Parts: sequence; C-alpha cells; structure tokens
Amino acid sequence: MIPHHHAGACDCEPTIAYIRVSRVGDRQVLISPDIQLDSIYVDCRSRGKRVVKIVSDIDKTGRTFLKRSVGQVIEYVKTGIAKSVTVWKWSRWGRNLEYSLAYLSQVQAVGGRVDSATDDIEQKTATGRFSRDMIMRIDQLTSDLIGEGWQAAHARRREAGLPHSGRARFGYLYVSRAMKKAHAGWEECERCAGGEPHFVIHPVEGPRLKLLYEKYNSGNASLKQLTRDLNADGFRTPLDGNWTPQALGQMLDTGFAAGYLRERSQEMLEQIKATGKAPRNGLTTFDVWRKGAHAALISEDDWTAYKRRRLSQAGLPPRARNGAHAASALVFCELCARRMSTKYPGRKKAHTWACDNRAAFHPTVSVSITNAALLGVVESWVVEQADPAMGGDVVDDLARRLLKSGGESIRTVDEVQREIEAEVKALDKLILMNARGRISDERFAVVQVDIEEKLGQLREELARLIEPVRASDKPTYEAFGALAERWSEMQAQDPSLLNGPLRELVAFIVVSPASGRGVRVDPATRVEVVGTWEAESKERWLSARRRRYSA
Repeated sequence: MIPHHHAGACDCEPTIAYIRVSRVGDRQVLISPDIQLDSIYVDCRSRGKRVVKIVSDIDKTGRTFLKRSVGQVIEYVKTGIAKSVTVWKWSRWGRNLEYSLAYLSQVQAVGGRVDSATDDIEQKTATGRFSRDMIMRIDQLTSDLIGEGWQAAHARRREAGLPHSGRARFGYLYVSRAMKKAHAGWEECERCAGGEPHFVIHPVEGPRLKLLYEKYNSGNASLKQLTRDLNADGFRTPLDGNWTPQALGQMLDTGFAAGYLRERSQEMLEQIKATGKAPRNGLTTFDVWRKGAHAALISEDDWTAYKRRRLSQAGLPPRARNGAHAASALVFCELCARRMSTKYPGRKKAHTWACDNRAAFHPTVSVSITNAALLGVVESWVVEQADPAMGGDVVDDLARRLLKSGGESIRTVDEVQREIEAEVKALDKLILMNARGRISDERFAVVQVDIEEKLGQLREELARLIEPVRASDKPTYEAFGALAERWSEMQAQDPSLLNGPLRELVAFIVVSPASGRGVRVDPATRVEVVGTWEAESKERWLSARRRRYSA
C-alpha cells in the first residue's frame, strides 16, 4: 500500500514516482532510492498530489532511454492511471538534453507532464521551460565531465596492465597502496615497495580456479556440476554470495586467469549501439584481448581449450550440454538439418537415432539409424584421422553441396547494420519532429510502430548473422589417437564419457535416409562426420537447409 497524507478518498492529483539510480556496482545497500522517494512524498504533500505508482530504474544510465521504464510510465499516463510524473531532480529523468526533451514531449502528448520535486519551475511559461532546459543542459555537462574523468582513469590503469576497476576477482588478491601488507612477502615485492596497486594469486582460491578450468576442459564436468562443488566446499563469489552456473561461466569467460584483460573496440561498441540491445559479458562480446600485468594461472593451451568447449556448448540446448549418450547433440538429419533424438523402438528396444521432424518437413521419408551403426562409423573416422597417411586434408564436400542446394543468398553484417543505423536515425528524427509539432500524434504513432517493427526484424537478422568465433585449426593427430586408444574402454565403462572428447573433434554428424525398408546398406554410405575445423560451413549449412524446408 503506497502511503498518502490524506485518510480515505481525496481529490489529489494521481502521479507516478519515477526513481532512477545510475550505477549500482558492488554496492549491496542503496540509499539514493529512499532519498528520492522521500523528497517526492514531500513534494506531493505540498502540491496536492498522491503517488499511485512507483517505477524504479535501478542501475540504468541517464544518457540513454534504452532498456528503461519510461515507456511504461508514458503508458500509465496514457491510460489515465496518473496525470503526471514526479522525479527527484531533472537529472533522474535523463542526462541527455535532446532525448530528455523528446520523451517529455511524449508524456505531454498523452495529456501528462513531468515535475521535479526539488525544482519549483512553472513549465507553462517560456521562462520556466528555459530554466528547465538549462538545468538539463548542466546535468548533461556534469555527466560528460564525469565520463571523461573515468575514461582518463581507465586509460591510466590500462597502461599499468590493470583492469578498469580494483574490484575483487576470484583466484586473486588485489593489493592496493593501503593494503600492501595483506600480500604475504610484501617486503620483497617491488610493486608493493613502489606503492603500485596490483593483483597476486590467492593462496587458496588460485589453485581452485586452475582446477575449475582443468575439470571443464576435460569434458566430464559441466558448469552446474562445478558450481555445486564450489558451494559445497564453502567458496563464495567476490560479493560473498553463492555461485550460480551463470556467474561461474561469466567469471571463467573473462580470461583473467590466463593473464588477459578484455575490452571492446570502438567498432564493436558502435555495432552494439546499432542493435539497441545490451550485450552479455561473454567470449564473443569482446574483441580486444591484451595481456595484463598479473600472473597467469593457466597456460595458453588451457585457455584455447576452454574457449573451444565453451563456444561449442553455447550453441546447444541446456539438456544437450551434458550428453547422456556418446553422440548427444551431434546427430543431424540430412533432409531438414535438425537434431535427431534417441528412440528405443521394436521388441528389441535397440537404441536408435530418429528424426522427430518427419511430419512437418519430410512426411514421406523416414530418417533413422541404430546407435551401434552410427558409432561404428564415427569410430572408424576417428581412427582414420589419427593416421597422418590416411587423414590428410579433409574437404567439406557434403556441407558445400547442401549449402548450394539451399539456394540462399546471405547478407553481410555490415549491410544489416547500416539499415539498423538508418532506422534508428529515422526514429530519432520522428521523435524530434513530433516534439516540435511538425507531425501529428496520430501520424507519429503509425510511423513509430512501423519503424520499431522493422527494427525488430533487422535486429533478429543481425543476431543470426553474428556467428561465434569457431576453432579453425584441425586438432592434432595425437588428439585423435588418444581418443581412438580409449574408445573401447570408455564405451564399455560409460558411453556418455565419449561425448565430451567427441565434441572437441566433431562439429556434427549428418545422417541420410536409407534406400528402402529392409534394404541392407553400409552405414558409412549414410553417415558423414564433419570435423570442428569445418564448423564455419556447419552454421551456413544448417541455416540454409532450415530456411529452405521452412519456406
């Protein structure tokens, strides 16, 4: 129940309390929202208003209105729930004058207004609007100055081989100027003697972080399993919370344990801005990786192996990431390019791979193969690749043939990005034209819906085109040989143990339909194994076939 200074019903104007906090960071307790709300309540008592809704944007920047709840606030005013919006200061509405005025105009267009609890300005007069705009301009100047100061500070830390902040990192101990004695052996440390902040390996967390990479790279442990073990052993996150698979994956993705610091280039930042979506902090959302001044816990080979498995796992459904069978998530139907699932048909209940999409895409043709026949072909392929005299350079003829049969013309990322940028500029221009009264509200609403719908389609297309970086080099003959030697042992002990090592070598296995019912053919003629070094064509083959059969 939202408190009000009147008991029972009253004629006070309904208003929405809008609260925004720019940056939360590592803070557990926030004071600013309470201060903002208290000031809004005081303003409501003095101006005869009552708060009917509280809308909060926590950890949202004021430089942009993307991913904020301002659209929801405008909808509340439009539907008559409130007649105004009250903010603590004008800076809480936004720190970009152009966009702040544009969204103020949208509130006014639906019959509402925006008030500041700490600035008593009469916005109906020219002088009042001028004063409001000057306050917003000063807020933008303050934001720009703060941003430039942080950019300079980050540049200095980069030059020193440090990450942009000194927050705690699992596996390492941050030694600041004031805490150098926390570093065992600080008397002999040159950086401690010079008063330079730096990271040193944590005596307990460091070895455990290295073990996390080793277990994950082995293919026999998932992030969920590693998380469970971490929490059971009493390890906590840097913010003193329990580990989750998402938090663990993001921590390992930083590459800090491999000695790396990651950044986004200006080109990638512009690309992200064009999509209109905040990126996740993963391996593919950073394109600048440089060595830091801290010591590495894992080798370069371990880091490469981690990236290869992490990227291959990212494209799999959650249930397929921990394979229950040797070929889990690797088997695809040649006709519709979709994953095949396991079945146990007939009286013998033989383990079989079958396509579940027959009814929708190829109702007259069934595609299936027994698990024993499939693994027989895969084992022969592994043995062949382990022999330098027989393996040689493998040409992905099948994938190229199927890609050609799809008849698809794939647009480039740059082409789609240019279209997105043009639509974003058109939307900004439309908002400004409406704010200046050059276009009617009815026309504005129609054109806005058309542009936003097209933007959504373009952003979906861009997301499909941006493919994760894949391993391009063929694994060594030794890798194939090690798997071939242990194949029989692992299959007898637990066939699912083969799944992890296979995913390091196999991109996918395509199965074609049999010649006819009861016709015995060599399984090798129906099964094609594609290696990870051919994965670039895998994505194109899948997308081309799916679009063709979905049309």
